[in-house]
Amino acid sequence: MKREFLEGLGLDKTAVDAVMAEYGRGVEAAKAFEAGRLEELEASLAAARAEAEALREAEALRLRTEEAEAELKKAGMTSPLALEAASKRLSVPGCDFKTAIAELRELDPYAFEPKPPAGTLPVFSAPARPGGSGSDPLYPGGAPLYSFRREPK
Repeated sequence: MKREFLEGLGLDKTAVDAVMAEYGRGVEAAKAFEAGRLEELEASLAAARAEAEALREAEALRLRTEEAEAELKKAGMTSPLALEAASKRLSVPGCDFKTAIAELRELDPYAFEPKPPAGTLPVFSAPARPGGSGSDPLYPGGAPLYSFRREPK
């Protein structure tokens, strides 16, 4: 807003000064509001960029862990727990898979042993007491606990 425009409308000097002062206060308030909004948007943008970087790093770590797990499986690691632990340790950037797998073979050869066929695994079960039931006061747990107690002599 220009002073000459208001004077051209026929307003006296005090009225022009009052209108210009009010206009100046409105402009300053709008500038302050926009500056605050700009700071909010910049903070939001910085947080979004940090989150995007964290997601990129997490995705890179996940891909590296999957790659390490695939290499370990290809090398013949059969132990699921050892596979999980080793794939996390090998997911460090710059880790040489071949060297690390060779060291793992030396340290834990059992993790690379082939699994026995399913029918050859031992099955553990408690023998049942003939005619026993869960209400027997001598064996309160019933037949499964029978094998853990000794017969009274």
